[in-house]
Amino acid sequence: MPHIPLVTPSLTQIGLVSYSWYLLHENLGYLLLNALTPELGFATSLAIAIAATGVAAFIFSWAFEWRFRKGAEWVADVILARIAALLPKKLGEGMA
Repeated sequence: MPHIPLVTPSLTQIGLVSYSWYLLHENLGYLLLNALTPELGFATSLAIAIAATGVAAFIFSWAFEWRFRKGAEWVADVILARIAALLPKKLGEGMA
């Protein structure tokens, strides 16, 4: 994938799992919050719920989504490569 400033690999990974996270966050998050809040308090339970739903989203994305995403990734790579070819290689290069 071409390098585009301000888009880091971690943000890219979050973007790739966002649909799985969307599908899991309400049900799994609600279940964890209800189970953990009486014992650990809301703030700790919320942190655990966010982490657990994030991990589950990465697992679901890896297990189910990757095979459907390959074609879309190829198209995106071609488009991004063409955009990157138009951009200056270094910040300020090519600017008057």
